[in-house]
Amino acid sequence: TDLCFPMDDCNTLVGLAQDIERFANREQLAAILDSGANPEDFLSDYESKLHVAEGRAIADYIAEADNLLELNVNIEKCDEVLQALEEVLRRFDQSLGSASDEIMGLQRRSEDMRRRMENGKSVQERLSSFIEKIVVLPSLIEDVMKAHVSSKRFEDALTTLDSKLRYVDEHEDVRMSAAFRDVAVEMERLRLAAVKRCRDFLMDKVYEMRHPNSNIQVQQNVLIRYKQMISFLRDHGHSMYEEIRTTYIASVTSKFMEIFRNYWASMEGLEEIIVPSDLLLGSPASTGISQGLSNMVSLFNSMRKELHESMDHHEAFQLNDRLDVLDHLHDNPIIPSARQAKRPFEYLFASLSRLLVDTAAHEYLFCKNFWQKDGRNIFKDVFKPVVDFIHGSLNASFQEQNDLIALLLCIKINRENFLTMSKRRNPALDEHFDAVNLLLWPRVKHILDRHLASVQPSEYTGNEGTDITSHTILPLSRRYASLMASILILNAHLVEGSLSLNIEQLKYAVMNILLTTSRQLPKRGQGTIFLLHNFHHIISALKCSVDQADGRQEDETQNPIPPFGKQVLESFEEAFSRALDLYVEARIQAGVPHVSSFVRRGEAAVAKDANLSESLDHNTALQVALEFSSRWDKVLSVLNGEIRKDFSHEALFALVQKTAHSKILLLWSRFVELLKKMGEQGEDIVRRSISIPTIMQTMRNN
Repeated sequence: TDLCFPMDDCNTLVGLAQDIERFANREQLAAILDSGANPEDFLSDYESKLHVAEGRAIADYIAEADNLLELNVNIEKCDEVLQALEEVLRRFDQSLGSASDEIMGLQRRSEDMRRRMENGKSVQERLSSFIEKIVVLPSLIEDVMKAHVSSKRFEDALTTLDSKLRYVDEHEDVRMSAAFRDVAVEMERLRLAAVKRCRDFLMDKVYEMRHPNSNIQVQQNVLIRYKQMISFLRDHGHSMYEEIRTTYIASVTSKFMEIFRNYWASMEGLEEIIVPSDLLLGSPASTGISQGLSNMVSLFNSMRKELHESMDHHEAFQLNDRLDVLDHLHDNPIIPSARQAKRPFEYLFASLSRLLVDTAAHEYLFCKNFWQKDGRNIFKDVFKPVVDFIHGSLNASFQEQNDLIALLLCIKINRENFLTMSKRRNPALDEHFDAVNLLLWPRVKHILDRHLASVQPSEYTGNEGTDITSHTILPLSRRYASLMASILILNAHLVEGSLSLNIEQLKYAVMNILLTTSRQLPKRGQGTIFLLHNFHHIISALKCSVDQADGRQEDETQNPIPPFGKQVLESFEEAFSRALDLYVEARIQAGVPHVSSFVRRGEAAVAKDANLSESLDHNTALQVALEFSSRWDKVLSVLNGEIRKDFSHEALFALVQKTAHSKILLLWSRFVELLKKMGEQGEDIVRRSISIPTIMQTMRNN
C-alpha cells in the first residue's frame, strides 16, 4: 500500500514530482523502476494477490469460529469469578479495617489504664509518705516522753521527730493541709517536750564542767556523743540552743582561765635568771657580783685572772645546752612543784605553749564536731579571753626579759609550734602565733639597742676593774663572741632584715672599743698583740658556732650561716689579718732589719727601672747575705720565742708562727730575686748564701 499513488496528485506534473521525492527512498519502488516494468501491470498483480490473501484469512476465521465462541464464554466466566473474588476481598478489607480500629481502641484503653495505675501508685506513695511523715505514733510519743535521754530509744525517737519537723517546715502545702492540722498540736507538744528534755540534759553536762576537779576534755568526750541533741535544738529550739551555747562558753572559758592563770603563776616562780637586767655587753666585769665576792677577789690576787674570767658573765650569753629545748617541744608540759628545778625562761615558754597548743587543738576539734557550723565562732568566743590573758602575761614577761638568747629561742619555739599546727591542718592558733611574734621581735630589737648603747664610747664602762695587758681578752670580747655565736647557731631565718642593721652597728661599736683600748697600752706593739688575742677569740667562737649550726641543719639547701653572720665573720677576719701582718712585719723588721731595708731599697729601684748594679752596693749585699746566712737559725729561734711569749694560746701561736715563717721565706725569696738581677756578682752571692729549702726544712722541724 505504500506504493499506491493518490490519483489527484498524479494528474499533474507537480504532484508527480512530489511523489517521486516522497517515495525516493522506498526499496520496492526503486526495484520496480529499475526493472523497467509497467507500474500499472505491477499494481494489478499486487491487488490480485491481496484478494487471494484476504479470502484465505476469511476461511481461517470461519474455521476457528467455534473455538473463539468457547473462548469468549470462558472469558466471561473468568470475569464473573474475578468479580466474586473482588467482592470477597472487599468485604475482607472492610473486616480488617474494623479489627484495626478495635485494636487501636484497646491500645488507647490500655494506655489510659496504665496512666491511671501510675497516677494511683504515685498518689499512694505520696500519700503514704505524707501520712508517714506527719503521723504521730503512740510509740514515738512514748519514747520522746519517757525513754531515758541518753538511751538509744530516745536518740532514734529524736531522729524521727526531727525528720517530721523538717518535712513540715520545708513544705508549706503540708502545713496548710487538713491532715496536718489534726496532728499539729500533738507534734508541737512533742517538740516542746523533746527540746526541754535535751536542754535539761545538756545543761547538766555543761554544769559538770564547772566543778573544781572536773576534766574538761573527759567531759567533752562524753558530751560529743550527744551532738544530735544540740543539732536538734539549733533547728527546733533556737532559744534553748542559745542558752546552752552561752552557758558552755562561760563555763569552759572560766575553766580555761583558771587553769592558765594558776599554771602561769606557778611557772613564774620556776624561772632561772640567766641574764640580769643590768648585764649588757658593755657592763663592767663586776656587774651582778656581791660586795662579799668583790672583797674576796681583792684578797686573792693570785687567782685574779681565773676569777676575772668567771666574773665577766660571758657564759650568760652562751647557748650551750639551751638549744635542747627545741628537742623537747612535744614533751608533756612542766608540772610546777616546790621540788621542780628552776629553768631558763624559754623552757617555761615552751611548756606554756605546749599546754596552749594541746588545749586549743582539742577544743577546736571538739567545737567543729559538736557545734558543727557554729564551731569556729564558738571556739573563738571560748578562747579569746584565754589568748588575751596569755598575750598580756607574755608581754609583761617579755618586757622584763633581758635575755636575748631566751627571746630568740622563744621565736624559734613559736615557729615550730606554728609548723606543727599547720601539719595538723588546725588553724586554731594562727592569730596567736602572729601576735606572739609581734610581741617578741620589738623586744629583741630593744635589747640589741641596749647592748649597742652600752658599747658606745660615751657609755662604755666594761674596762672598769680590769687590769688590761696585751694578753687580756676583754669581757666585752667574750660576751660579744658568745652572743653572736648563739645567734648564729639559732639559724639565719630567725633574724629579720630590720635587725641586720643593729648587728652591723654592734660589730663596728665593738671593734671601735677594742681599737680604742689597744691604743691605751703603754708599750709599742702591745696594742697589736691585744687586738690579735681579742679578734682571734671572737673568730674562733663564730667559726665554732657555724660548725655547730651546720651539724643541726635539717634542710641542706639552707646556708648554715646567715648573711649577717658571714659579714660579721669576714669583718673580724679582715681586721685580724691586718693586725697579724702588722705584728709579723714588726717582728721580722726587728729580727732581720738589714735584709728588710735592702729589699725595700732594691724593690723601689726596680719600680723606677733603675740599674740595680748602680743603685745597690755589691759589698753591702754580700755583707747582708752572709750575716743572715750565719745567724738565720738564731733569728728563727728568737722569733719563735717572742711569738710564744706573746701568744700562749696554742692555736693562735701556731697561726702567728706559720704566718711569720711564711713572711720570712717570702722576704728572703725577694732578696734572692734582687741579687739575681744584679748580674754575675749577685749570682755569686746567691750561691754563697743559705738556700730556701734549707730554711724550709728547719722551719718544719721546729
